[in-house]
Amino acid sequence: RVMSRPWVIITGASSGIGLSFCKLYAARNYNIISVGRRKELLEEQAKSLAAVHSGIQTLVIEQDLGITGGAENVIATVRAAGIVASALVNNAGTPIRGGLATVEWSTTVNMLQLMVYIRAFPCHEFLKDGLAQD
Repeated sequence: RVMSRPWVIITGASSGIGLSFCKLYAARNYNIISVGRRKELLEEQAKSLAAVHSGIQTLVIEQDLGITGGAENVIATVRAAGIVASALVNNAGTPIRGGLATVEWSTTVNMLQLMVYIRAFPCHEFLKDGLAQD
């Protein structure tokens, strides 16, 4: 795939800080891969970004990164599209409300998946892809 603009992957892109990162990178002429749980919202935002920033490309990936296999699905989708990202913004996150003893253990496991594993594994994989391209 011939790429005239670099690609950035932004997780937690549906709203708030993640959406702000999408706007920031689009203004700097990056193509945007937005990852989040709300596909319709992500698609609407991608259309808006493409309309405001002429020539950028977007890819929407609907994925809950707090579940096992979420990161692997994002990596596989990006690779299947033939994209090698130049940047990764790991913005996805969720708070746990309540004390450790009062929260369901599955909720804690999902938070750990999101806040620890999703930070390290995609960085490792996408860095390998970038180095292989050099």
